[in-house]
Amino acid sequence: MPTKLSAAKENDFIDQIVTQFAEAHGSYEVLNKGKERKAAGILLSHYKKKFPAAGAEETLKGLRAYFENAYRLTIAG
Repeated sequence: MPTKLSAAKENDFIDQIVTQFAEAHGSYEVLNKGKERKAAGILLSHYKKKFPAAGAEETLKGLRAYFENAYRLTIAG
Protein backbone atom coordinates (compact mmCIF):
# COMPACT_ATOMS: atom_id res chain seq x y z
CA MET A 1 0.00 0.00 0.00
CA PRO A 2 1.48 3.41 -0.96
CA THR A 3 2.35 5.81 1.78
CA LYS A 4 1.05 9.37 1.82
CA LEU A 5 4.47 10.58 0.73
CA SER A 6 4.69 8.26 -2.25
CA ALA A 7 1.11 9.08 -3.25
CA ALA A 8 1.93 12.79 -3.04
CA LYS A 9 5.02 12.29 -5.20
CA GLU A 10 2.97 10.39 -7.77
CA ASN A 11 0.39 13.20 -7.82
CA ASP A 12 3.17 15.72 -8.40
CA PHE A 13 4.52 13.56 -11.22
CA ILE A 14 1.08 13.32 -12.85
CA ASP A 15 0.88 17.13 -12.72
CA GLN A 16 4.29 17.30 -14.41
CA ILE A 17 2.97 15.10 -17.23
CA VAL A 18 -0.05 17.39 -17.65
CA THR A 19 2.32 20.37 -17.76
CA GLN A 20 4.45 18.68 -20.45
CA PHE A 21 1.31 18.09 -22.52
CA ALA A 22 0.15 21.69 -22.17
CA GLU A 23 3.59 23.09 -23.01
CA ALA A 24 3.97 20.83 -26.05
CA HIS A 25 0.72 22.24 -27.40
CA GLY A 26 1.66 25.87 -26.84
CA SER A 27 -1.62 27.59 -26.09
CA TYR A 28 -3.38 24.60 -24.51
CA GLU A 29 -5.37 25.60 -21.44
CA VAL A 30 -6.23 22.99 -18.83
CA LEU A 31 -9.94 23.41 -18.15
CA ASN A 32 -10.64 20.21 -16.24
CA LYS A 33 -7.63 19.27 -14.14
CA GLY A 34 -9.22 16.04 -12.94
CA LYS A 35 -9.85 14.83 -16.49
CA GLU A 36 -6.34 15.79 -17.59
CA ARG A 37 -4.79 14.02 -14.58
CA LYS A 38 -6.78 10.88 -15.31
CA ALA A 39 -5.61 10.85 -18.93
CA ALA A 40 -2.01 11.48 -17.85
CA GLY A 41 -2.24 8.58 -15.41
CA ILE A 42 -3.45 6.27 -18.16
CA LEU A 43 -0.63 7.38 -20.46
CA LEU A 44 1.90 6.89 -17.67
CA SER A 45 0.61 3.37 -17.05
CA HIS A 46 0.99 2.44 -20.72
CA TYR A 47 4.42 4.07 -20.94
CA LYS A 48 5.69 2.19 -17.88
CA LYS A 49 4.46 -1.11 -19.33
CA LYS A 50 6.42 -0.45 -22.51
CA PHE A 51 9.48 1.05 -20.78
CA PRO A 52 9.55 -0.40 -17.25
CA ALA A 53 13.14 0.62 -16.54
CA ALA A 54 12.58 4.30 -17.42
CA GLY A 55 13.15 6.71 -14.56
CA ALA A 56 11.10 9.82 -13.92
CA GLU A 57 13.21 12.17 -16.04
CA GLU A 58 13.39 9.74 -18.95
CA THR A 59 9.64 9.18 -18.74
CA LEU A 60 8.91 12.91 -18.84
CA LYS A 61 11.23 13.37 -21.82
CA GLY A 62 9.68 10.41 -23.64
CA LEU A 63 6.14 11.60 -23.04
CA ARG A 64 7.06 15.15 -24.06
CA ALA A 65 8.47 13.84 -27.35
CA TYR A 66 5.27 11.82 -27.85
CA PHE A 67 3.11 14.90 -27.19
CA GLU A 68 5.15 17.06 -29.57
CA ASN A 69 5.01 14.45 -32.35
CA ALA A 70 1.26 14.00 -31.90
CA TYR A 71 0.77 17.77 -32.05
CA ARG A 72 2.85 18.04 -35.23
CA LEU A 73 0.73 15.34 -36.86
CA THR A 74 -2.44 17.14 -35.80
CA ILE A 75 -1.44 20.50 -37.29
CA ALA A 76 0.03 18.91 -40.43
CA GLY A 77 -3.02 16.76 -41.13
